[in-house]
Amino acid sequence: MQSKVYRSLALAFSFGVIFYALLVTAWGYIPLFNPITNWLLDNFAGYQWISALIYFHDFILNIVLGFPLALLIHVLKPKRYLLYLAVALLPAFIWSNSAWINNPSFYEHWTSIVIGWATSLFSVPIALFIICWYNKHVPNKGINRIP
Repeated sequence: MQSKVYRSLALAFSFGVIFYALLVTAWGYIPLFNPITNWLLDNFAGYQWISALIYFHDFILNIVLGFPLALLIHVLKPKRYLLYLAVALLPAFIWSNSAWINNPSFYEHWTSIVIGWATSLFSVPIALFIICWYNKHVPNKGINRIP
């Protein structure tokens, strides 16, 4: 029983690292090929709340991109979702953002950095919440679990 938990935690960790690498790669291409961002910039560039619109748009995109990892965590059937989310998300997040800790420019741009951190840390838990809610409220048509 204990080895099954360790195996699923190792699987969550490895898929979390792969997910974060793919997420960083995807965000390299999303601004280039996403028409919504260009439309927002073309139509709302003069307004003060353009950054809030773009952050909201990016947050929705991160939730959509987080569904595969959330589905994997849901399929692992953990008793403690928070532990699996932490194992999947925190190592790659800390590794990729550790450069900001002692960087003097952090204090100049801390609001956008912290909002970016919140976007990357809360998108997969929200996607997992949506999957759990869907399975609970649509039992006959819910997401099939691997036996």
